[in-house]
Amino acid sequence: MNRLRWTRGDLSRFTIRYVHRGAPGDTREINLSMVAKIGKGWFEVQGEEDSPIPFHRVLEVVDSDTGEILWRRRARPS
Repeated sequence: MNRLRWTRGDLSRFTIRYVHRGAPGDTREINLSMVAKIGKGWFEVQGEEDSPIPFHRVLEVVDSDTGEILWRRRARPS
């Protein structure tokens, strides 16, 4: 996330999909521009600063303009 913030310009181009218990399908998507703070191992969404989201919940990061998956969590071995 930090690398995108530093090098890619318009942050609203990027979508983060992460595990969010209780949401439909237990996932949530936000634009990177909605990330208020990035810490060591977590990030916070604007307006929800009291609920840091650990990086291990991130499923993928996508360039919304091109549809390119920039990063995807590896599937767990069965």
